[in-house]
Order: sequence, then structure tokens, then C-alpha cells
Amino acid sequence: MRSGWLAGGVLTVAVLATGGETGAGEDGAGLVSNASEEQADPASLPARVDPTNPWRQIYHLCEPDGTVIGPLSTEPLLYETYDRHGSASYSADGTRLAIDAWSSANQRDFTTGRILVMNPDGTGAVDICDGNIPSLSPGGSRIAVSRYKQPDCGFNSVWVMNADGSDKTLLDPYGWSAQWSPDGRMIAYHGGSRTCESENEFEVNGRNYGRLGIYDVVEQTYREVFSSLESPFSSLYWNFDWAPDSRRIAVQGSLAGGQRIVAIIDVEAGVDGVEFVTEERYGMTYDWHPDGFGFLAPRPDRPRRSVVLLGTDGSATPVLSALPQGLEPADAVYTPDGTKILVALRANVPRN
Repeated sequence: MRSGWLAGGVLTVAVLATGGETGAGEDGAGLVSNASEEQADPASLPARVDPTNPWRQIYHLCEPDGTVIGPLSTEPLLYETYDRHGSASYSADGTRLAIDAWSSANQRDFTTGRILVMNPDGTGAVDICDGNIPSLSPGGSRIAVSRYKQPDCGFNSVWVMNADGSDKTLLDPYGWSAQWSPDGRMIAYHGGSRTCESENEFEVNGRNYGRLGIYDVVEQTYREVFSSLESPFSSLYWNFDWAPDSRRIAVQGSLAGGQRIVAIIDVEAGVDGVEFVTEERYGMTYDWHPDGFGFLAPRPDRPRRSVVLLGTDGSATPVLSALPQGLEPADAVYTPDGTKILVALRANVPRN
């Protein structure tokens, strides 16, 4: 059975051993349940979000159907200091996990984001630097990070560093949303000043986030997939994702008229490799299944946001449908073996 109650101001959703539905009460008081004394201690329950703080958003490990296994971690750094999580990135070998996180007190102020790197089970988390949208190299030893307001950079910039935050190297002083390919050879990002030979070209092309480029990590060279002048998009959005084949990218983009499109881009084919998947409205954080047949995509349904497995043909298969109604999913990524989904959960209540 599933139960929900307020425990110290935190809505806790759990799978208990026996019985029927429970009600809600302060510190567990007023529980209405036919559960036996076998029910779990509240401190050990799987999902805990705070209905009084709709900005609190904590990663939990879930079955693909939405059964909550438990929080990624209850270490103070992840559970108290930085209690709004997103942009999870596992290394391809499954040895490390990186997320961006900030205090829920800052709500949507992404400029306060921090990069946390940890073991895949959420233990040993380390705050390595400011930034957003981490992307680990396949072996987990290096990481690409997008950062705000760095010296001698534009408002956005992309960096590469060791996974402990050392040896920071500026990749582009004007790019954003850097993503490491699964084969480890390429880092894709949009915008940027590389190959712009004049201030005018930069203003027209590099500052325009319809531009998609690839940095070759081995050769240390940069090439455009397409320029902003060629691009069918006026803007590409963050948290796009490489397919396991290290050739295709799933991304959301805005067309010139403002319409948002989910697309798959073949990075070897340039603008001719852009395939529109669906015109239906989706969020912009994607994650491919390890087998490459589709990717997780959030959908801004009401009264509760949902997540689907979006096929390359545009078909949408619901996932996480068993999540209790008191929980709303945000960012969702597969574990490296594809058997579980790491989901940022928050209370399903209005946010101003």
C-alpha cells in the first residue's frame, strides 16, 4: 500500500508492508490506516517532499512505472543545503553521478547553481564549483559545465575540468549547455564565439542560440553542425542529450515564428540531418534510453506534469504513471543500465 503524511513539515510517500490508504497529519498524528505495526519508521520512508515549499525538488530513484524506491541521498549537502536538484548526468561507465543544485530559497535563480559530483548511489557528494548542466565524460574523470558570469566571458560560458573541480579550462566564453558524447570524443553546445572572425559575425552567429557546434576533444578543434543563419531554429534549449550512438542529439528548439519543436539532429549531416519528431508541447530536459530507441521527455500536463518515453517516430509511452498524486516529476534520467529512473520529485502544489 501507499501512504502519505506530514512528518516534520515534509510530505512523505511510502510503500508499506500491508493495509490500505492513509491520511495526513502533523508528525504522523491523526493517521487513518488499517496498516499493521509493520509500517516503516517515517525517517526511513522512500519519498519525502515538502508541500509548504513547492521549490524543494529532490532526486529519488524510481522504478520505470513510478514506484518510489527512495531518495538518492539524505546527506545534508543534498538534502538540506542544496534542496533543489536537476540536470543529472551519469558517467557512461556508471561510476559517477553529477547534478546541478541550489537552495530552494532561491527558487528559479539558476545563477546560484552549484555542481555536485558523487557516487552513483548519492554518497560522497562534493560541491566542485558554481555552474549548471553538468555532463560527465564516459569514464567519469572529467566534466563539462555551463557557468554564468565568469571573468572575461559573456553571461554564459562553457568549461571543462576534472571531476573534482580542478584544472578548469574555458572551452567557449559565450556557449551554453555543453554535453559530452557517449564515445568521449565530442562536446556539443549551442551559441559560442569559436570560429567567429569578427565582432559582427559573433553578434549575428555566435550570440545566437540557434547555432549548434561540436568541440572535438581529441583533436581540440571546433566545427559547426549548422550556423545560426542555416539553422531552422531561432533558439535551441538546454539539457539536450546525445543518443548512445554518439551521432544523434535530441533537443527542443524554437522556430522563427516561436513554435517549439522536439527534434533529433544527426550531427554529421548538418542542417539536412534535422528531423522534427513532434510538434506537441514538451519540456526541454531529455535523456535517451541506453538502447537508443527513444528518450525521456517531460510533458507539462495539468493538473500534474508527466514524463513519457518519446520514440524517434513521435510515439509517446507513459512512464512513472504510478507516482502518487502528491508528487510531481521534474527532471528524469535513466540509470546507466536502463532499469531504473532517477527523478527529481517535488510537491504537486502551485508555484508562484
